[in-house]
Amino acid sequence: MWLKTYLDFTVDRPQWAYIADDILATNVPKNCHPEEKSMRVNTFLQSWSPRQKAARDIPMELKAIIAVAKKHNLVVNALAPSRGIMKSMPMWGHTKADKRGLRKASKNDSLTVRCLKTKHRLVSVGDFVDFAGLEDKPEHVSMSDECECIICNEIETNFGCLHPISCMRRAGTVLDTLPPRWDPRGVLPEDYENNAPEDEPMDEDAIEIDRRITTHGSLSNVFRIFADDDEFCGERLNSNIEESDWPVTITTSAIGQKDSNSPQVIGAGVYVSEGNSLNSSIRLPMERKPTVQSGELSATLIATATAN
Repeated sequence: MWLKTYLDFTVDRPQWAYIADDILATNVPKNCHPEEKSMRVNTFLQSWSPRQKAARDIPMELKAIIAVAKKHNLVVNALAPSRGIMKSMPMWGHTKADKRGLRKASKNDSLTVRCLKTKHRLVSVGDFVDFAGLEDKPEHVSMSDECECIICNEIETNFGCLHPISCMRRAGTVLDTLPPRWDPRGVLPEDYENNAPEDEPMDEDAIEIDRRITTHGSLSNVFRIFADDDEFCGERLNSNIEESDWPVTITTSAIGQKDSNSPQVIGAGVYVSEGNSLNSSIRLPMERKPTVQSGELSATLIATATAN
């Protein structure tokens, strides 16, 4: 329960959780990235970890929270996080970013990186998206740091930045370390999943499958337990419907046969129409110990692939 409360990133987040963030961000190993304490927002949202050994300044309650998270394999994951959730994630040390690429793009020996941190004070993915997007504005009169457009002049005046174009490009380079599923730029499932298909009206007894996969809410909604964070899940899912010229009715079925001397045999079939090349049937592998229910699921999977 303490872990759940600590991972509440809504407006109701308790004050002690912010104090816990500060304690953990202070007690880190020497070679911790991000190097600046102000950039270490939350250990579960970023790739850094608090000091494990000789961590006398970390209260037992916080150690217990970390232990519970580790025990139950707590990770950040979602089929399709909303753009708002993506933009709320801290960019420095982003837990889903390519670690090697992000570390290279955010080295403090770079003048632009130091400027992004100390002058522009970019922290979240949203900060980076908004700033990097300024490079594409039509107001620029030059794509060099000598640009005298109103945007670059305001950046120089308000932030003391002498190389705004280079900083914008550096922000884009940092964003490019994000996998597509966690990059808020471009078209996301939330941009089209509520659009109604333009095919012919559905039959009265037809059941429409809910294809919405976007996780909405706050950062609290993208935590998962009992997960395997080693699995690659960086690709952006495409749930867009490719509309056909006509509706297709597909019938699925599964059947089981068993005699006294052998285990049950399960078959699954897909029927479109007489003589149709899409008609098919399979026999489920015996080593999987199939049931009629798993046969029905297999038939549905085949039908879905056939329809696509």
